[in-house]
Amino acid sequence: MPDMPQPTCRSTSHDLNRRQFTTRIGGLAAGLMLPAGTASSTLKAADDSGESEEKLFRISLAQWSLRNHFRGERVPQLDNLQFPAVARSLGFDAVEYLNQFCMDKSGDDAYFQTLAKRAADEGVTSVLMMCDRTGSLGDPDKERRHQAVQDHVPWLNAAAQLGCHAIRVNARSRGSYVEQQKLAADGLHQLCEHADPLGLSVLVEQEMELNLFEDGAVFLFCNRQRRIMKALFWDATGFCLVQKRLEKHRFPWPQTAEQVREITVQQLEMLLSGIDFWRAHERIEYRSVS
Repeated sequence: MPDMPQPTCRSTSHDLNRRQFTTRIGGLAAGLMLPAGTASSTLKAADDSGESEEKLFRISLAQWSLRNHFRGERVPQLDNLQFPAVARSLGFDAVEYLNQFCMDKSGDDAYFQTLAKRAADEGVTSVLMMCDRTGSLGDPDKERRHQAVQDHVPWLNAAAQLGCHAIRVNARSRGSYVEQQKLAADGLHQLCEHADPLGLSVLVEQEMELNLFEDGAVFLFCNRQRRIMKALFWDATGFCLVQKRLEKHRFPWPQTAEQVREITVQQLEMLLSGIDFWRAHERIEYRSVS
């Protein structure tokens, strides 16, 4: 598995450059080695000023940023249950978990309830569960693709227990570009059917190689009941998310991976009007009249 890019941790109200960030982490070593009942107060005492100031932005800390500490490769060595306290001590208001650091806890409800309580006690919001090493959602083999979906389900449940709003997945596939799009869409559709009842979103990273910033590109999403459609696009100043909710009826939507494809503006208008162009007569092209 290739190395993931290291995110930059930055706050407009209390800037931490790389050296300050590392120094702050190192200064927590003594507190992290104390019993659970005393670690929280020690970690909070690590703030430089001790003064409370209003923040312009509330930002989250990705667990991958501290991967060397959670892997035991750097002092202080951290346990997954300590993550909320560490994030709070560094001035972060929310956390993004990585399942790599608790793979053996898959399906362990009691463990994630404990982690959720740790976060609540620190006043830290759990926003995301990042999922790796759980199979390829775009695998060309139908059975392996289905198994990958099932292997993600325990992490959906963990994310729901923690109060996250989404999970982040990879949609690896093989084949031509168009084939990979279709396969990944099928696996993600199956996974979203499990995520929807839990109120969770599924975010895809790095795999489909689609350009979100392409001029005129609009990405469409639909919920399982096909009553809500969302359109995501970039307008040169920021991302726009538009939603349409039907009071009656349902949106037409692809039923198979083979039907997933790019559509024209005219087809988008038809889709929003409830016209199922996927059931239209196939276009026939002849080369001669003989």
